[in-house]
Amino acid sequence: MIVDIGPEVPARGSTRIRQGALANDIFDTPEDAYGVARAGNARAPESELRHRTLNGLMLRDDGRWTYRYDRALRDPERPRPQPDAAVHWAMLERIKTPTLLVRGAESDVLDVEVAQKMTEVMANCQLVTVLEAGHSIPLDNPQGFIAAVRPFLVE
Repeated sequence: MIVDIGPEVPARGSTRIRQGALANDIFDTPEDAYGVARAGNARAPESELRHRTLNGLMLRDDGRWTYRYDRALRDPERPRPQPDAAVHWAMLERIKTPTLLVRGAESDVLDVEVAQKMTEVMANCQLVTVLEAGHSIPLDNPQGFIAAVRPFLVE
């Protein structure tokens, strides 16, 4: 299963993700962190976004809050090599196993044209689009995601 990613990522999607990775990640309260998460994702159900945000935080020694993650992922000095799309397309051509490609209908990371081409390049690939979801499909529309992948997983 491939969830909302492909060999080519539009500049608008990669820029949004990069800006999010470099944004402030230190908060006075968990609610401040939730507020930033909500401002960055209007689609996600309140309970899902709150759960994901609050459970992804840790208390710092100074009494403020930050995310639990590898600090290197948010290091602005860390080089970010651009993937070679031709190499990734060639990798997809070698995939012979049944593959479900899940795309968020409002994704800025996986364009419709790229998703369609992926189904043509991979020998046994089925595309399913989840409505009311962007790139973060399981967060944006958890029930839609489950409905989309369940038939593939239980075959």
